[in-house]
Amino acid sequence: EGGILTTKDPKIAARLRSWLNHGIEYSANGPIFTNPGLNYRLTDIAGALGKGQMTKFPFIIQKRRLLGGNYLNQLKQKDFSDIRIPKGLFDTGNIFQSFVIELPTENQRNALIQHLRDAQIQCTIGTYAVTSQPYYQTAWQTDPRLFPNSERLMRRLISLPLHHRMSEKDVSRVVAEISRFLLR
Repeated sequence: EGGILTTKDPKIAARLRSWLNHGIEYSANGPIFTNPGLNYRLTDIAGALGKGQMTKFPFIIQKRRLLGGNYLNQLKQKDFSDIRIPKGLFDTGNIFQSFVIELPTENQRNALIQHLRDAQIQCTIGTYAVTSQPYYQTAWQTDPRLFPNSERLMRRLISLPLHHRMSEKDVSRVVAEISRFLLR
């Protein structure tokens, strides 16, 4: 999805530049490959767009926190016994990259996702347990049974829609649809 990395540490900056440019570092003798790397260089046009977006960043964070608070308040008011809401959402400077709730079972989670999609509300599963993914199982010999909490959460979490162009009315609509689903 992209992003921007920033640092004031010149060593970290050099390491990141190398990593994003095939693992190349530049010396007096020319480029050398000192680390495994990727090809994630940003085009000048994308960089210029990203720089312009940075001026909107404080507004976006403020709006996401407002909407996250709206979700939290509305869900608490409904007192849904079937839904677990993470604790401490405002304790750590959360910018609400997402708003995730836990349902009792995978079947309920999947049914709620379908219900919301049928109501034209975009949502998705809340997280993936990397220990269950084939790459990690092969490359690192992960055993999902050793991570039961990750496995449980992967099957029960749903990420509700949350972006800075949403309104408080949009949050109310999502909560109303969750209520319809749980009360049926």
